[in-house]
Amino acid sequence: MMPPREFLMPAQVLIGSGAVEQTGTLCQKRGWKKALIVSDKIMLSLGLVGKAFQERLTALDAFLDLIDETLEGWAKEAGA
Repeated sequence: MMPPREFLMPAQVLIGSGAVEQTGTLCQKRGWKKALIVSDKIMLSLGLVGKAFQERLTALDAFLDLIDETLEGWAKEAGA
Protein backbone atom coordinates (compact mmCIF):
# COMPACT_ATOMS: atom_id res chain seq x y z
CA MET A 1 0.00 0.00 0.00
CA MET A 2 1.29 3.46 -0.93
CA PRO A 3 1.66 5.87 1.99
CA PRO A 4 -0.18 9.21 1.78
CA ARG A 5 1.62 11.88 -0.21
CA GLU A 6 1.13 15.59 -0.48
CA PHE A 7 -0.02 16.98 -3.84
CA LEU A 8 0.09 20.74 -4.30
CA MET A 9 -2.04 22.45 -6.94
CA PRO A 10 -1.25 25.88 -8.35
CA ALA A 11 -3.58 28.72 -7.55
CA GLN A 12 -4.45 29.10 -11.22
CA VAL A 13 -5.19 26.60 -13.98
CA LEU A 14 -5.58 27.64 -17.63
CA ILE A 15 -7.93 25.70 -19.89
CA GLY A 16 -9.39 26.25 -23.33
CA SER A 17 -8.38 27.78 -26.61
CA GLY A 18 -5.27 29.94 -26.33
CA ALA A 19 -4.25 28.62 -22.91
CA VAL A 20 -0.84 27.47 -24.16
CA GLU A 21 -0.09 30.92 -25.53
CA GLN A 22 -0.88 32.46 -22.13
CA THR A 23 1.35 30.06 -20.22
CA GLY A 24 4.47 32.22 -20.57
CA THR A 25 2.74 35.31 -19.21
CA LEU A 26 1.31 33.37 -16.28
CA CYS A 27 4.69 31.80 -15.46
CA GLN A 28 6.37 35.19 -15.55
CA LYS A 29 3.68 36.75 -13.36
CA ARG A 30 3.94 33.99 -10.77
CA GLY A 31 7.72 33.63 -10.93
CA TRP A 32 7.43 30.02 -12.06
CA LYS A 33 10.18 28.34 -14.10
CA LYS A 34 8.17 25.29 -15.20
CA ALA A 35 4.64 24.45 -16.24
CA LEU A 36 2.72 21.18 -16.50
CA ILE A 37 0.73 20.97 -19.71
CA VAL A 38 -1.77 18.12 -20.00
CA SER A 39 -3.25 16.98 -23.29
CA ASP A 40 -5.25 14.11 -24.84
CA LYS A 41 -6.01 12.36 -28.15
CA ILE A 42 -8.35 15.14 -29.27
CA MET A 43 -5.64 17.73 -28.84
CA LEU A 44 -3.32 15.50 -30.88
CA SER A 45 -5.90 15.15 -33.66
CA LEU A 46 -6.28 18.95 -33.73
CA GLY A 47 -2.52 19.35 -34.17
CA LEU A 48 -2.12 21.05 -30.81
CA VAL A 49 0.45 18.54 -29.59
CA GLY A 50 3.31 16.77 -31.30
CA LYS A 51 5.59 18.76 -33.59
CA ALA A 52 3.39 21.87 -33.66
CA PHE A 53 3.11 21.81 -29.89
CA GLN A 54 6.87 21.32 -29.50
CA GLU A 55 7.43 24.38 -31.70
CA ARG A 56 5.15 26.41 -29.42
CA LEU A 57 6.98 25.17 -26.34
CA THR A 58 10.34 26.04 -27.91
CA ALA A 59 9.08 29.56 -28.62
CA LEU A 60 7.73 29.83 -25.07
CA ASP A 61 11.07 28.69 -23.65
CA ALA A 62 12.92 31.30 -25.73
CA PHE A 63 10.48 33.97 -24.54
CA LEU A 64 11.03 33.03 -20.89
CA ASP A 65 14.81 33.09 -21.42
CA LEU A 66 14.52 36.59 -22.86
CA ILE A 67 12.50 37.69 -19.84
CA ASP A 68 15.13 36.25 -17.48
CA GLU A 69 17.91 38.04 -19.37
CA THR A 70 16.01 41.32 -19.31
CA LEU A 71 15.29 41.10 -15.59
CA GLU A 72 18.91 40.20 -14.82
CA GLY A 73 20.06 43.18 -16.90
CA TRP A 74 17.73 45.51 -15.04
CA ALA A 75 18.94 44.14 -11.72
CA LYS A 76 22.58 44.75 -12.68
CA GLU A 77 21.76 48.30 -13.80
CA ALA A 78 20.04 48.93 -10.47
CA GLY A 79 23.08 47.63 -8.60
CA ALA A 80 21.37 44.51 -7.27
